Amino acid sequence: MLYFSQYAHWLLRLMVAATFIYHSWGKFLNLKVFASAAGLPLPLALLAALGEFFGAALLLAGGFYKPWLTRIAVLPLMAVMLVAVLKYHWGQWSFLPSQSHPSGGIEFPLFLFVVCLYMFLRAGRI
Repeated sequence: MLYFSQYAHWLLRLMVAATFIYHSWGKFLNLKVFASAAGLPLPLALLAALGEFFGAALLLAGGFYKPWLTRIAVLPLMAVMLVAVLKYHWGQWSFLPSQSHPSGGIEFPLFLFVVCLYMFLRAGRI
């Protein structure tokens, strides 16, 4: 069982990468709708989607290569989540949408931010 512990980081990598790839793909398919709903100019909306997608891809690659790649990978993911937390989700903890927060509360994006921060800080040991 201890032998498999060296691969445990893949559980975290796969889940975080899958989450960001899924969400970025939704943004790509409806970029104008996402930009309008988020109140972003189209180039910034595209940058957010690209940051999520390529950050997730690099996160997977970081599991095979050097720890610095993991650190680079999570930087755009943390940036996107920090903006999401501060601009759109602040003020409501529950992840469920509400009248005041139609895209949900702070819980999920803050969790993703903290997981990415952990991976940044521990990249050489995960």
